[in-house]
Amino acid sequence: MSSSDSGDKNSSETEEAPETLETPTLSEGEEIVEIGYSGPLSGPAAQYGINVMNGLEMAAEEINENGFEVDGTTYKLEIVAFDDQYLPNETGVNVKRMVSENDPVAVWVPHSGGVFATQEFNEEDNFILMAYTSEPRQYEQGNELMIGIPPQYNVWTEPFSRYQIEKFGSKMALLPTNSQYGKD
Repeated sequence: MSSSDSGDKNSSETEEAPETLETPTLSEGEEIVEIGYSGPLSGPAAQYGINVMNGLEMAAEEINENGFEVDGTTYKLEIVAFDDQYLPNETGVNVKRMVSENDPVAVWVPHSGGVFATQEFNEEDNFILMAYTSEPRQYEQGNELMIGIPPQYNVWTEPFSRYQIEKFGSKMALLPTNSQYGKD
């Protein structure tokens, strides 16, 4: 993973290009499909964002070993990534830039604030929003081009609590994160 759009910049620095997974080697007749990513690659949630990015890279590398075929054309994946430092306003800016400079068919956003910011325009800009958040309100927007990846947290609390009580007793506590996700 190359470094870009991460960390603090001073005003004399020039803007860097987005991070990209190494461009896959193409055989004759093969084409590239770009998948975008805007998530924390620096700042307090950097390790989380890097872990998500590593997972995307691993999946792309595995898929790119053989590519995948659609209507007789073989495609390989290229990941285009920007650091949003876990800030929803940065996610919106990143994704708008990504859509104008690249051509992602989908953009992966791993936090609820960034998902909500991106839902403001993804249908109009015609790309799939891969929403990696358990926040149930993301579905209330009626976004036709959003795919929620993990289960909503309002779905798993009852079976999880029942299991915990059966296995460990009725004394338990919930400690949410001190982020927008924990405050939702």
